[in-house]
Amino acid sequence: MTTRVWAFLISIVLLASTLWLASCGHYVCSTGLGDSTCNGSGNGGLNQGNGTTTISAGSATVLTYYLSAGVAGAGFSGSTFAALSGFTAPAAGSAADNITLVNKKFVYVPNGDNTVSGYALTRSSGALTAISGSPFQIGGSGTADGAWTDPKARFLFVGSEGSGDVSVFTINQTTGALTLVTGSPFTAGGFTSADVMAVDASGKYLYAGQGVPSAGVMGFSINQTTGALTPLPGAPFNLSIAQVRTTPVGEFLMGTAEIQDAGTSATDTHVYVYAINSNTGIPSPVSGSPFTTTGAPYDVTISPNGKFVYLPEAASGTPAAMEGFSFNQSTGALTALSGSPFTSLPLTTLCLFDQAGAVMICSTSVGMSALGANATTGALTHAADLTASTFGFAVTD
Repeated sequence: MTTRVWAFLISIVLLASTLWLASCGHYVCSTGLGDSTCNGSGNGGLNQGNGTTTISAGSATVLTYYLSAGVAGAGFSGSTFAALSGFTAPAAGSAADNITLVNKKFVYVPNGDNTVSGYALTRSSGALTAISGSPFQIGGSGTADGAWTDPKARFLFVGSEGSGDVSVFTINQTTGALTLVTGSPFTAGGFTSADVMAVDASGKYLYAGQGVPSAGVMGFSINQTTGALTPLPGAPFNLSIAQVRTTPVGEFLMGTAEIQDAGTSATDTHVYVYAINSNTGIPSPVSGSPFTTTGAPYDVTISPNGKFVYLPEAASGTPAAMEGFSFNQSTGALTALSGSPFTSLPLTTLCLFDQAGAVMICSTSVGMSALGANATTGALTHAADLTASTFGFAVTD
């Protein structure tokens, strides 16, 4: 992880924890950097995992893997969120902005150098076993900071926030082994930072945010046979966003002006939604976009069924409660959910759903929290917490 990210994370813990814990009303806590203890008060018996409590992978409904002296493992079930029993954390680099979990079987960790580590996941035990050939060398001279896959899990796209290089691998569906695609790394004029990437629901187009809105959003078409990338006409696009996400249902690109690891306070109180032309890949604003938010969001989390959108807003500056919206899958319009902003929930900096959409794991000022998610109404409930210091993580049910 880059120096700016570590400095940024320290500011999250020191600032966000102070503000949230002082105002939430549900906890009496003592907090220090990487050392927090909380006792529930009127919280229905939430369990704060602290390194002594463990849970077996077989009894956990959701597994979470995160960077902490290697790739650590935790499990969630009911009101328990704790370290996995009998789990040995494999070594990994420390510079990953994200961890990618593919088909519930393979975990890929960019190492902050020129390699990506791959592990096979055994669900019954939670164990991670190095894939033959791991770590895998990326193309070019850039560093591997982040990795993303397409919806069909055919390709792994590895980017570097320090360059506009994207290395593409094919994924062996049986073993998880990675093979570098001929021509990697791919880049284009005006593309200087492959910081945050996303692939559309059809698997035809790759989009990359470049850290700041003024740099524009890069777009590529994906060769459906080889995985090779070709710049889209007119890219990079002036879309007013740095954070990019794509919807799992329908052809939409969504984003915010600020990103979590930029180290700056968010000021733009909007979320932007763009319709993707299925023939050209070129995005254009939907009617009503940008949609006004109460706070200034850093990220967008979309439910697996594509019906709901959540905005973590506690990354820097003045932490704010997460907001939630229903998403019109035909028009791209957003409508605020009842109870949004969710002031009774922990302040979150990054959230990921399990594949079923029943649980959302979020990084917070005191570690991570498990939130229950209603797939019909979009309502969220606070289920359990885990004391852990992390940035990149992945979730599977």
